Amino acid sequence: MNPSPAHEQSWTIYGQRQLDYGYTPPVPERIDWGFWPAVGPGAEVLDAVTAGLTLPWSSGVVDGHVNRVKTLKRAMYGRASFTLLRTRVLTQP
Repeated sequence: MNPSPAHEQSWTIYGQRQLDYGYTPPVPERIDWGFWPAVGPGAEVLDAVTAGLTLPWSSGVVDGHVNRVKTLKRAMYGRASFTLLRTRVLTQP
């Protein structure tokens, strides 16, 4: 779901006005995650979550390769040597 350019521009203007007025949103000490308010990460993860949702970079490609290697390791456990595993990891796309 992509916002329309008009909505994006209006939210950008709104956010800039809030920053110009010196508004800083309150940061809770603990985040209420629903049924269990004392469970889960606190405010220390807000920066990481915000960055993950707003930045254009992703570690998806690396995670995909790690997933592929782990799948190969599971499939070959106890059946082949490290040399064959290494060959399969390096030769498959």
